Amino acid sequence: MLWDEDFRGSPKLCSLPTFRSTGQRRVGLGYRRNRTAGTWVARVADGQRGNWTKAIGHADDFDEADGSNVLDFWQAQEKARMLGRAEQTGDGRSAKPATLSQALDAYEADLKTRGADAGNVSRVRMHLPARLRDKAVALLTSRELRRGRDGRPPPSTARQRVLRLH
Repeated sequence: MLWDEDFRGSPKLCSLPTFRSTGQRRVGLGYRRNRTAGTWVARVADGQRGNWTKAIGHADDFDEADGSNVLDFWQAQEKARMLGRAEQTGDGRSAKPATLSQALDAYEADLKTRGADAGNVSRVRMHLPARLRDKAVALLTSRELRRGRDGRPPPSTARQRVLRLH
């Protein structure tokens, strides 16, 4: 297995990440050196001579690793593996990870098929911060979801304002 120092040893700035194998088939971990902290990038092969990449976090070049936004080598490697495992399709190929918006679309279609209230999805979308909509579901943390929930005003606040105006 590749050690962290060997991987990030080059101090050169580079616009493209340098990739290494994670030890899991079809999944690689890349490191891109920036002017500030570097970026960890996961690369997953689709099994048909193609692949997709996704930035999975900042490197612990200057800050201590926190396990979600700032990652050390081992945390980044595990996150890349998790992303690769989560996206394996039934035929063994890997698909690009579903975003939260795509997951809500699928949930809405399922609710309509079952004759349930599809308004559940529209209520979630109304309160969902834009920064979370395009994030891969496999990379979401409960902390991010809580922060999105806690960052909006309580549901009764808007109603109380309208009532006070009348």
